[in-house]
Amino acid sequence: MNSAWYPRSWKWLVASCLSALLLACGGGDDAPPPPTPWQATIGVAGGEVTGPDGVKIIVPEGAFTQDTTVRVARNSSDTPEVGGLRLLTPIYQVTPHGGDFESPARILIPFNAADRHSDTAPVIIRTQPGADHWEVLQTDVDGGLAAADSFGFSYYAVGECYVARDYTVGGGDPIASCPSGHTLRLQMRDAGGNPVAILRSNFGTLQPMLTITEPTPVVVQLDWLRPPGTSRTDRIELGVTSKKPAGLVKDLQVNHNTFSLVAGDIIDPSDYTGALAPGGQRVNISAYASYEFDAFYPACLCFRPTSWIYSTHLLLKAVSPGTAPIINQQPANQSVLQGESASFSVMASGARLSYQWQRSAPGASTFADLPGATSSSLVTGAATTADSGARYRVHVCAAGASRPCVDSDAATLTVSKTQVMPGFTLQPASISIVTGQTASFSVRASGEPAPTVQWYRAGASGDVAVGSTCPADPSGTTECHYTTPVLDESDSGSEFYARAENTMGHAQSVRAKVTVTSEAVAPTLDVNLSNQSVGSGGSATFTVEVSGTAPISYQWYRDGQPIPGANGATLTLDNLSSADDGATIYVVVTNAGGSATSNTVTLSVHAPVCSAPVQINDTAYAAVPATLLMDSTGNATALWSQNLAIGSPMQLRGSRYNVGNGTWNPLPAMGARSGTVSSAGPDGAGGLLMLVQDDSTYFYRVLHYGADGSWSEPAGWAGSTGSKVAASVAVNGTAVTVWVDSTDPDSLYAQRYEEGAWSGDPVRLNTAATLISHPLVAQNSSGKAVAAWIQRTNGDEHGHSPHYHVWSSQYDGSAWSTPQNIGGVEIPTLTQLAMNEAGQAVVTWSDSHDDSDFHMAARYVNGSWGAAVALDQSADDANDFMNSHQTDIDPNGAIVSVWRRGQTIHARRYAAGAWGPAIMLNQPAGIVDEPRLSLAPNGSALIAWSTLEDLSTGDTIIHVNRMAPDGTWSGQEQVTRYTDGSQVADALAALHTTGAFTLIWSRSPSQGSQERVEAVDCH
Repeated sequence: MNSAWYPRSWKWLVASCLSALLLACGGGDDAPPPPTPWQATIGVAGGEVTGPDGVKIIVPEGAFTQDTTVRVARNSSDTPEVGGLRLLTPIYQVTPHGGDFESPARILIPFNAADRHSDTAPVIIRTQPGADHWEVLQTDVDGGLAAADSFGFSYYAVGECYVARDYTVGGGDPIASCPSGHTLRLQMRDAGGNPVAILRSNFGTLQPMLTITEPTPVVVQLDWLRPPGTSRTDRIELGVTSKKPAGLVKDLQVNHNTFSLVAGDIIDPSDYTGALAPGGQRVNISAYASYEFDAFYPACLCFRPTSWIYSTHLLLKAVSPGTAPIINQQPANQSVLQGESASFSVMASGARLSYQWQRSAPGASTFADLPGATSSSLVTGAATTADSGARYRVHVCAAGASRPCVDSDAATLTVSKTQVMPGFTLQPASISIVTGQTASFSVRASGEPAPTVQWYRAGASGDVAVGSTCPADPSGTTECHYTTPVLDESDSGSEFYARAENTMGHAQSVRAKVTVTSEAVAPTLDVNLSNQSVGSGGSATFTVEVSGTAPISYQWYRDGQPIPGANGATLTLDNLSSADDGATIYVVVTNAGGSATSNTVTLSVHAPVCSAPVQINDTAYAAVPATLLMDSTGNATALWSQNLAIGSPMQLRGSRYNVGNGTWNPLPAMGARSGTVSSAGPDGAGGLLMLVQDDSTYFYRVLHYGADGSWSEPAGWAGSTGSKVAASVAVNGTAVTVWVDSTDPDSLYAQRYEEGAWSGDPVRLNTAATLISHPLVAQNSSGKAVAAWIQRTNGDEHGHSPHYHVWSSQYDGSAWSTPQNIGGVEIPTLTQLAMNEAGQAVVTWSDSHDDSDFHMAARYVNGSWGAAVALDQSADDANDFMNSHQTDIDPNGAIVSVWRRGQTIHARRYAAGAWGPAIMLNQPAGIVDEPRLSLAPNGSALIAWSTLEDLSTGDTIIHVNRMAPDGTWSGQEQVTRYTDGSQVADALAALHTTGAFTLIWSRSPSQGSQERVEAVDCH
């Protein structure tokens, strides 16, 4: 209230007061002690702070728009005199002063009920610094506790009427003028004229009595009561906040002891701009009474002028349903070339619009939200021909309680392949025939648009087209075959070639020569066979090159017996075992002129023989193996983190194994780069790409090691801190990272790396603003990717606890899909995510509920996730827990999952449409470390782990188990044993299709000694 309401009319009945008595004129309080603050920081969610003497301030949700530090202290400085009122409590200062809260705070002040002397109820009074009046709040009293609502902070105290009657002085009745003897009340009336109960929360804070979504009549009754004997004119104001220009606004002069006013108005949400906000706008109906009187001060036997204000409030809420937006310009159809981006935009009008773009896949009728596409325009990723026919629209919403929305028209995307000149992927081969035979040639040509192909016969007088033109194949690749007429010896030496042509140009194949003889020429083996030596579970390939008169047939033999179906120039034998050791292989080639038999070679199949362990790092205080990679030739790359002294940062180190000479060679120094390798993979050009977490800042970064030995940090990645980051690197050097940004609130972002740079802006994957953890990502070299994460589901209205679920989004080469809930019950933890080149994926997680631990798995096939399957279950106790889950998927979709349960290691395999039984792989003895899995492209697998076999002697063993491509596991095999008390951990494995493998681990030769990274090669 504005203190300018109250004219100053000082009436001094006593010229002066004794200085000793003047202290009592301030309300009878002793000199205040130094302020002792009690404080708390309260944000939008609300909260409370408890001050001295049990004073409590309760701030409701939404009252503050930002974090505010609220302090409470005893302090009466800079406050006016409390004329005509006896204080029952000290004066309390609540800061920050002022404010205009969206909803009022609840002020609770305890007092000693035994100190009361009058029949009038105690009241809470309020003032601001430097004011010349106090305000009496509408107060609720329960025993020794007074409570009131306050729309802003200031000074507060509890007081009552009390005047010693043994003073006889001229003037009015002090009790009649006492501030706590008056009452100002405001009530809402319903359609029948009955009072409407004021609503309060469980904490006692004032709640809106009525939510108004359309023009609504509101009737209130204002009552002003003052004791008999009061003789003066009071001013009363009744009004509505938010600067409403007319209606329920009264300004009255009242000189009655009892006054009542019934007033009505129509509250229209359109009058309040804030009504369009999601929570609407507070409407505060308030009433104030004010007067000035001469208060009697017993301490100085005098009357002195004092100003008082009385306040009361009702709280309503105006919520505008909003008006649906109008789309002024619809998105337009777009046509782009493959690899280009398409742009769509919309123009709409309305109040505070929001946008959500949606996509309908080619041929589909439903639309799905595009994560992160929330502006008036949309730019797609690089389009592929698979996107042609996709439709895009935008869901536009306006502000208001009902969030009125409209959908735009759907715009269609047409994607044409980038025009490419023709090229040949299959060249014609020269051939020898006998007089009277024909010669046949084949080519395969590709281009965009698909080329036509025409055969030609070269001649001295010019080349002549022969045969029919092969039409363009819509697939983009055209196969074309030509068979000559019957030829004779005069045609010998003739050359034939094919010409491919499209709108971009033409290309010519190599020339194939025809040799025509009078009789067949027996076949000749141009390249002989070589002996093959492979490890158990590996594959062996044999190839011959033959010349002679066509047609030529092939038959391969093993141990002198023909191999059924082995009738080509190449023979591949898979899943070899000790039963294949010593097998002899040869091939017979035959044509009309005769036959030829190749040399006989021997196939050796053996269990890999491991070298002695070698140290591949500089001895360090601590060393942690991170990644072990193996290429198709069997060369390996090991990466680890180590520090050279206690307290020093972890330095990145690496070494490469050359299978040709059996040596490890350290990678060039990585300079001052420090941290821990989180994931790594080949860059497709002889280098490496790594996701590294800095151990001092916890910030993730991406490092690139080029084939030239240089290290760099590719620019353009947003990055993140903490543990919620994951990355995947494909064999062609592309990468995908996902990370959690916990600032807005939790959001999961993804970004792709290709052609040496990070592409575009990060894309937000999740749609719900809840807690996110354990992100994982996997991808393949064809550009597809899958991300998975844990996302919390908030508790419901029945008080049920939050649950957590596994969510996933897929990247199809152009856009991320709408997230899908794929499993999880109570407390899941993601453990592994893998994808093969066919785009199939598997995710595994652990889940705890119903007093058990579960190892869960779900498969992603044909564009959708299947139902989650429990691979294992264990009792939730210290001796039977499950962890260390390792899972991978091979090119054919077979899955291998291994885990440790207590001190036993288990595995299950998915193949032929079903999960096989769980198999225990080790013989429990001692303490088992985490098993690590390596899956080869041919479907064979290997796990490695260490076992502390004997606690008394400290014997430690490195073990492996090998699995053949058909899913058959070998028993545990010992690779090496330490009998010197060594501590071994973090064994990693890399497996080749031949069955050869490489292992690395960290080893501390004795308790507290420095650690080594050691390696063995087994072939």
